[in-house]
Amino acid sequence: GPSPVVRLRGTVNGFQETRQSIRGLLCKRLQSARDRGPLGALTGAGRASCAGADGGTEAQLRTYSELLVRMQEEQSALPPVVHFILDFCKVALDDGQALRADTLFLMLSQIDQCEVNRVVAEVISQVARSIADVSLQDVLAWYDQHQGGAPQQLQELLLAHMPSGAREGDAAGGPPAARG
Repeated sequence: GPSPVVRLRGTVNGFQETRQSIRGLLCKRLQSARDRGPLGALTGAGRASCAGADGGTEAQLRTYSELLVRMQEEQSALPPVVHFILDFCKVALDDGQALRADTLFLMLSQIDQCEVNRVVAEVISQVARSIADVSLQDVLAWYDQHQGGAPQQLQELLLAHMPSGAREGDAAGGPPAARG
């Protein structure tokens, strides 16, 4: 059969093609979500999404820059999904709009639970914490509703970043009752 180098090269090329096609699809979905308006208009949740988008965008750009610096340090050990998350954030921030809950959940829907390790969990957590219209409880509730629960390393990290009162409510068994 083919040598390991040839197989690896084929795998990497296949990954890059898939990454580019998914990135294109995500760009289209993100633009479609933006065209439909803020999350509150889509769901009737009545949340203020991106209130003060300029301040939110600046903070998210700082978060994105910090992530790039941190990931550069761990370059050799980065799983491909980290590149996907960073690409997703870049596309969302490129035209000066802040990330919103709907874009975060769209991104999470594209990530398999088996892809979430410590590094990926840290990146997801940091991105989620930079979004004004989403709480860490919302992320856990989304995972409960759409994927039967969050990956363990992500759940532990999100719980560690929650205020103690919010943590106790979540530990009682699922998302708070007042989630929409």
